Formats: sequence, structure tokens, C-alpha cells
Amino acid sequence: MKYNILLSLLLASATLLNAEPSAFGAGDLDSKNPYGLTETEKSILKNKKLLKEIKNSSYDQSNEVDTLRERVDGFQTIIEGLNRKSQDQKVQFKSFQEAYRLDQQSLQRSDMAMSAKELEYKEKVSAIEAGIKANEENINQLLLLITEFSTMIDGINSNYVTKEEHNNLVNELNAFKLLVVSQLKEIDKVNENPFEDKTNAQVAKEAKDLYKAKKYTKASEYYAYLIEKKYKPARSNYMMGESYYYKESYKNSIAHYKESASLYSKADYMPTLMLHAAISMQKIGDIKNAKVFYSALIKKFPKSKSAGVAKKRVAKLK
Repeated sequence: MKYNILLSLLLASATLLNAEPSAFGAGDLDSKNPYGLTETEKSILKNKKLLKEIKNSSYDQSNEVDTLRERVDGFQTIIEGLNRKSQDQKVQFKSFQEAYRLDQQSLQRSDMAMSAKELEYKEKVSAIEAGIKANEENINQLLLLITEFSTMIDGINSNYVTKEEHNNLVNELNAFKLLVVSQLKEIDKVNENPFEDKTNAQVAKEAKDLYKAKKYTKASEYYAYLIEKKYKPARSNYMMGESYYYKESYKNSIAHYKESASLYSKADYMPTLMLHAAISMQKIGDIKNAKVFYSALIKKFPKSKSAGVAKKRVAKLK
């Protein structure tokens, strides 16, 4: 049976604490440093980080394309201005040519005067021609830059992730995840199973013996198998949490305590579960939720040995 992670957390909190805040304080995927994540929550967090990186990359590429396009637009504006200036110079040049022709026809001057007029005309023509040539060189340089920027834009666009492509990537990622899960299941069928000839009850007994012998790492392998087989999942998750607890892997222990509580909150081991969950929170520095959980334990199971321990520990936190 599949459980919605957030709903399970809320249900567990409401049952255990009869209060609004989450007793565990774990599984918050929006936290800067989330802890106590189940395998499903770890997978969700990994996918969220990947999609965030893709989204940020897409925004960066989009901004770079916009910047390059703005620069191209600016170059085109400059070129238009140079073209207008060049056209004006050509019109001016024709005007000088016409004026010189009229001067030759109408003016009756000395040879010296005509020589001076011709020199003035040639100087002006030379200046106009130099201006036209400079404008043409500037236009050619700008056109070359536009070509280079256009090539850059095409290169970015070829790698740019659009919204539609982003959504397709998400779908492909999910499909790939399902494929991997399917392939792993097939591999598990092929690989030799150390529990193949044992019933779940036998595996549970051996797991309990390993736990009592303080072989917590080996015991956790057995409980992981029982969890996968959904054999007494609430107790199996609790014992997995205990194995992690005594190995001082507190974040992992909290994840399994949370899962166990969400499956069955009236188990006989609940006082111990709540105490060890609170201690685990205290160990990783989550003092606020540790206090909440100690208080909930004292209120819910006031006559239990775990409540007595909780009273001593919470008193030291004040």
C-alpha cells in the first residue's frame, strides 16, 4: 500500500502529539539541510535539485540570448545612422560637382582665381570621399560583428532549454526512473537471494537474534529485506530505526521511526520509539523538535520508563 509522504507525516504528528506542529520535524524537502528522509523523499529531493539546476541554466541562457540580441539591435541602429550619413555625403558630393560645373560655365575670372576654386573644390571632394570611405569601413566592421553575434546566438539557441523541452525532460526523467526501478527488480530476480529459502518469519527471527547480539549492521540488512517484503512494516521500520540508532546514524533512525509511526501509532514500542526519536533529534541539533517530542511522550505515556527518561532529559534542556 502506497502512502503520501506529507499526509503520513501529518497523520503521525496528529496522532502522537495532538498538536499542530510536526513532531518529527523531519522530511521537510524545503529545508536548507533536510534530514530523516525516507528513500522516496530522497528521490524526490534529488529530482527537485536536478530540475532547479536545469531551470537556472535555462534562465541564464535566455538572459544571454536577450543581451546578445540587444547588442545586435544596437549595431543595426548604428549602421542605419552611418548609412544615412553616407547618403548625405553622397548628395553633398553631387552638389559640389554641380556647383563646380556652373562655376566653369559662368565665372569669368583669371586663371589664378579658377585655380584657387579648383583647389577648394578638390579639398572638399577629398574630405567627402574620405568620410564616405570611413563610413563604409565602419559599416563593414559592424556587419562582421553582427555575423559573429548571430553565430553565437544560434549556438546558444541550439543548447537552449525551452519550457516545452524542460517539461519533456521532466517526463523523460520520470520514465527513466521507472525504467531503472524495473531493471533493478529484474536484476534482483536474477541475483542470488540470501533469504530465498527462508520464510519471512524465519528472517524476522534471525534479524531479532542479530539485533540482540548487537550486530546492528547485519540486522539492518535483514530488516531492510522485511520492509521490502512488507512483512510487519511498522515493526520492521521500528527495528531498522533502532539498528540505526545504536549505530549513531540518527538521521536515518528518524526516517524509519517516522515511517513506523505513520503505519501504526498504537504499537507497544511507541514510548521507546518516541524517546529514541527525541534523542536522535537532540543529537543532530534539532533541539526545538526534541523538546516537543519529549513533552509529547511525557503527556501520552506518563507512567512509562521512557517518560521518566524524557523528564530528566528535557529538564536539562531548559
